[in-house]
Amino acid sequence: MQSPALAQSTWNTLTFAIWTTAVTVPLAFLFAYAMQRSCIPFKGLWRNIAMVPILAPSLLAGSRSSTFRQPGAFKFMLEWVGLKSIYACLAW
Repeated sequence: MQSPALAQSTWNTLTFAIWTTAVTVPLAFLFAYAMQRSCIPFKGLWRNIAMVPILAPSLLAGSRSSTFRQPGAFKFMLEWVGLKSIYACLAW
């Protein structure tokens, strides 16, 4: 914490986390309350939409590996621009 930039970064991270929690928890409570206690149409659809952020990271990783691996759909396009693997350009 000697560096001013690190201290500012830590403060920004904590501020962002507090604000995110303060906004997300009441909204999630209202959504859950509405799903349980009301007769809104298409409850199943709303539940599935709410699950997308939870499932998206695993789906993204799976789609990337299946698209760019050896027999992948876009493997040949990488060679057009001189790359042998997508993972080489993602590892900074």
